[in-house]
Amino acid sequence: MEDDDAGGGPPRTTVRIHAASLPSYRGRLADLMEFIRAERVAGRTVCVLLQTEGRVHRMKSLLADAELTGEELDGEKMDGPPEDRADGGLYLGIAGITGGFALPEAGLTVVSEHEIFGEEVRHRKRSVLRTFTSDFRDLNPGDMIV
Repeated sequence: MEDDDAGGGPPRTTVRIHAASLPSYRGRLADLMEFIRAERVAGRTVCVLLQTEGRVHRMKSLLADAELTGEELDGEKMDGPPEDRADGGLYLGIAGITGGFALPEAGLTVVSEHEIFGEEVRHRKRSVLRTFTSDFRDLNPGDMIV
């Protein structure tokens, strides 16, 4: 932390937080599980945040296959941060974040769905009206219509 006294007003404090983005583990599930294990051994809390409850349950199953146990975070039932644990803990929750990050000094690593499954490609259904309109425009005077 640094004190900034410029400007003659009340002193301000600058806090520097070192953060790092996480690499993608898409298609490398074993590497992800080793990364989570290493973070926990280092005493860091690991939060895996996914977009839906279904994905949380799927991730819980994948963790169990790797002999890792994660506790589901439930914002409605929580009245404070998770218990302080020597191994940092492993938590799963629902949140719409676009990328994970690590805050080494805070002992926190957040893994998002993007690092696990990659970017989601959404396919848009083609409008039936658009297809009809396109076909309708292809008609010429004198064409037979059934």
